[in-house]
Amino acid sequence: MIQDDPNSKTVNLNRSQAMVNLINANITIAAWPRGQGKTSIIGSRILHLSEAMPRAQVLLISDTFERLEEVTIPGLENFLKIELALAPGVDYLMHAKPPDHWLSPYFVPVDYDHVISFASGFAICEVSMKKQGSAAGFNAQAGIGDEWKYVDAKRFNAEVRPAIRGAKNTVAKKLHDGSVLKWYDIPEFQSLWLFTDKFPTKGSDLNWVLDQRKKVNQGYVDIIYTLQLECIKLEQQIEELSSNDAKYKRIRMIREYEEVMRKLRMDLVYYSDALPYENIENLGDRYFRDQKRDLTKYEYEVAIENKDPDKAITPFYPALDRKHFYQHNNDYNPNKPLIIALDYQFSITPIPICQFDRLPGSPFISLNFIQSVHSLQGEGGMDAALNKFCEAYIDHPAKVVFYIFDHTAIGRSPYGKSFKDHVCNFLINKGWSVIEVYTGDAPYHDIKYLAIDKWLKWQSDGQIRINELRNESMKTSIEMTGAMNVMGKTKKDKSSEKQNSKTPPEKATHYSDAFDQIVWGGLELQLVPMIDDVGMDIMLR
Repeated sequence: MIQDDPNSKTVNLNRSQAMVNLINANITIAAWPRGQGKTSIIGSRILHLSEAMPRAQVLLISDTFERLEEVTIPGLENFLKIELALAPGVDYLMHAKPPDHWLSPYFVPVDYDHVISFASGFAICEVSMKKQGSAAGFNAQAGIGDEWKYVDAKRFNAEVRPAIRGAKNTVAKKLHDGSVLKWYDIPEFQSLWLFTDKFPTKGSDLNWVLDQRKKVNQGYVDIIYTLQLECIKLEQQIEELSSNDAKYKRIRMIREYEEVMRKLRMDLVYYSDALPYENIENLGDRYFRDQKRDLTKYEYEVAIENKDPDKAITPFYPALDRKHFYQHNNDYNPNKPLIIALDYQFSITPIPICQFDRLPGSPFISLNFIQSVHSLQGEGGMDAALNKFCEAYIDHPAKVVFYIFDHTAIGRSPYGKSFKDHVCNFLINKGWSVIEVYTGDAPYHDIKYLAIDKWLKWQSDGQIRINELRNESMKTSIEMTGAMNVMGKTKKDKSSEKQNSKTPPEKATHYSDAFDQIVWGGLELQLVPMIDDVGMDIMLR
C-alpha cells in the first residue's frame, strides 16, 4: 500500500489476516475466534476478486438469509462505506436492479432480490443453504462462505458448488503488460474462501471444517510464502534503484516467481487456524477481560483462544480429563483375559477392548481401555467388527474374553438370533472362551451419569485409564458426548445418533454407550473379577 497515495488507505492486518491474503489459495478455510476481524477480510477478499475478475459474480453463502442479513451484510456494508469510501446508490446498490447506465456482470442475475450490485459490473449474490434453489439463476466465478460451521457440506457440494462455474472461454483478465489471461488460469477463478469460528453450538458441524487440515500441502504453502516475501523485497529494491536494467531484471524475477505461485495456488487448500490475541490491538484488553468473566473456562478457550473443541459444552463425563489418558503401548498383558462390550447399531458397531492390570509405574490395578475397533455401515456389519477384534488378538495366549451386555443384546436381531448369541457363537468359532456378563436392564441415564462420574474420580484400584493412541474414535465420542437436564434429571444428549445428524457415526455417542456398559458392568456392578497376576493361573485352569 502506497501510504501517500490519496486514493489509497493504509490497512493494518494481523498475522492470520495477512497470511490468507499472501497465500491466496484457491480453497481457504479460516477457523478464527470471535473478534478476529473476519468481516474486514471478507470485504478485502471481495475487493480483490472484483479487481482480479471484473464484472464477475461472487456468491456470499451462509446457512440462512437471516444470518447473512443480521451478521454478515451489516459488517460488509460498513466495510464498503468506511474502509472503501463507497457511496450507496452511486457506487453500489443493495437488493435492487441497478441503473441501466451501470456496467452489467458478464452473466446477468435473473433477479436482484439478494444481489449487491456495483457500478463496475461486479455483483455479490447472496445464497441461503436453508432455502432450496437460492443459488439457481447465478453463474458465479467464486464463492465466500460465512459462519460455515452451520452449513451442510454435502448439500452445499450438491446444490451450490455447481453454481460456481463461469464460462471459461468468454471472460478474461487483461494484465498490466497488455497480455490477456483467461480467468480459468488464475487461482481466484472458482475459488472458495470459508470463514467460521470453532465454538460448537446447536446445529453446527465442525467435523468438515477441522478435517480440511488434512488436505493442506504444507510444502506448497511454504514455497508460496517464501516466494511472496522475496517478491516484496524485489519490489522494494525496484523503488530504490535508478538503473532501468537493474529494475527490469527484478521485474522479470518477480514475474517468474508469480508464475510459479500461480500454478501452485490453482488447486491449493489452505487452512488458517488463527492464534489467540492476534487482534488485541484493535479489541483492547478489556474485551478479553469481559469475555473471560462472562464465559466458562472451556468456552473461553474455544471461542476466544481458538482451541479445538474437544468436549461437549455441558459434558456427560465432566470428570474426564488428561489424567485418564496415556500414550504408551506398554499396557497389554498377554496372560490376562480381555473385556469387551458392543453397541448394536446399523451405522456402526464399536468394540472397546479392556483389561484389568497395573500400568507401568502405577501402584493400582486399573481398568485399561487398551484399544477399540469398529466397522461402519457397508463394511460387513457386526461380523466385520468382531473379526477386527479377533485379528488384533490372534496371538493372545489366554483366549478368554469377558463379554459385557445388557437387555438390548438379548432381544431379536437381524441375525435371526439375539445379538448376544451371535457374538458368542462368532467368538467361540474363532477359538475364544467367552464369559458372559449380563448386566440386566440398562440403568437410567441419571443413575449411570453419577456412577461413571464416581469412577472417573476414583484414585485407587479400579481407576479408569484410556490409551489415546489406540482409542481415537472412542476418545472423541466420550469427550463430545453432552448432557441435558430433562425434568431435573441428567440425560445423555443422543442427537448425534439421529439420521439427519452431521456427526460421523464413529464420533457420535455409540462408542460412549459401549464405554458405559464396560464401566457399569466391570466397575459399578463388579461382575468382572479384578484379578492380579497371582490369581490368574487359578482362573485360567
